[in-house]
Amino acid sequence: MYRLLSFNLSITTPTFGKPLTIEVDESVALGNVGNTSYYKAWNHAGTHIDAPAHMLLDGKPYTSFPIQDFVFHNPCLIDTPKEANQLITSEDLRPYERAVAGCDLLLLRTGFTRYRAVDPARYRDQNPGLSVDAARYLGSSRCPLLKAIGIDTISVAAMAHLAEGVEAHKTLFRREDGSSVFLIEDVDLTADLTHLKRVLVAPLFIEGLDSGPCTIIAELQTDEREAGASS
Repeated sequence: MYRLLSFNLSITTPTFGKPLTIEVDESVALGNVGNTSYYKAWNHAGTHIDAPAHMLLDGKPYTSFPIQDFVFHNPCLIDTPKEANQLITSEDLRPYERAVAGCDLLLLRTGFTRYRAVDPARYRDQNPGLSVDAARYLGSSRCPLLKAIGIDTISVAAMAHLAEGVEAHKTLFRREDGSSVFLIEDVDLTADLTHLKRVLVAPLFIEGLDSGPCTIIAELQTDEREAGASS
């Protein structure tokens, strides 16, 4: 079974930049042979992947990474319930130390997605985020396999703690061992992901961008025997 973990990008998507605009180029209804359009969107709008080039002068853009870096065979989802403006700390992660240590993709579910459609201003301006303390934990040797972190908030940086959020980004973009972690923001984690098996992140590869929009597909174990064999 497969689940989509990314949101459709639309003109109502909560964003810090300008909203998506679509301009019709040709239209069958107007007598053209096909429908074509131009679209313009902020590259951090909607579900997107942040690469080191987002905040580091010498950081690599997402288009410079090998394709295998976007396939995750050991994903892990943990619940870290947070309200407006709260931060995820290392203490929130420690109960899941073993699972986090063995995963290549860590998905953090705060539950804040519940405001995305009903109160987009709150979702955008009062989001929970990641503390520097948690970023240092995840960027350390405790998490040797970690390649990416996904979160169900508009940004890893809580807007009420922006400086700390920027530092958390940088900490993960340049880990203790010199490697980097992708940050995937505005992820849809509302589905039941109990039997999460594999995750594919497919960015829109646009040369010249630091980061970009992406589609996320999760594969779930549907056979109980298969789930039992891999547990």
